[in-house]
Amino acid sequence: MVVVLAVLVELAWPPLLRFDESVDTAIHGWALRTPWAVRVALLLQTAGLLVVSAWVVLATAVVLLVARRWSWALTVVVVAVLAPWITSLIKPVVGRARPVWEQALGSEASLSYPSGHATAGIAVYAMCGLALAGLVRTRTAAVTVAVVFGAFGVATGISRLVLGVHWPSDVVGGFGVATAVAAAVVALLVPPSGSARHD
Repeated sequence: MVVVLAVLVELAWPPLLRFDESVDTAIHGWALRTPWAVRVALLLQTAGLLVVSAWVVLATAVVLLVARRWSWALTVVVVAVLAPWITSLIKPVVGRARPVWEQALGSEASLSYPSGHATAGIAVYAMCGLALAGLVRTRTAAVTVAVVFGAFGVATGISRLVLGVHWPSDVVGGFGVATAVAAAVVALLVPPSGSARHD
């Protein structure tokens, strides 16, 4: 999916560009009329910064190490480092420019595809939630932890649309990079019989 989207962006495929522009226009117009959504998006933008997400990963890894979940601790760190790195490699290859609005709600200097914040949302927050869920005793509480962290990660990506600094396909691409990396790393590092409850 990540590669297909990158190719379509590179080829400036009209249906994708029309979709991106129509969704971005609708969300931007809504954001201009909804100040609280912009404030929330700015907070989520901060959560997606390296200086913040690195502490989240470190704290999660420490908790997992204390609980003797060695492979999950390593998995969280590897995914959090590898997924953003891959995203940074893709950006200059695609070379996509960010949206430009007359009434800008945010600004970024880097290239657009895929979204780094969307990548971090899944690679950091959703991944940490999945790992921490294994430390919770009841299934309901474990699902709650995973869903809350996952929803926060998805919201971090969506916040980029509210601020008008990414196209929708950038966010989807970022989610895709993180999901692919997380799946691969879990398959490689977590024992086949392991789960969030057994290391």
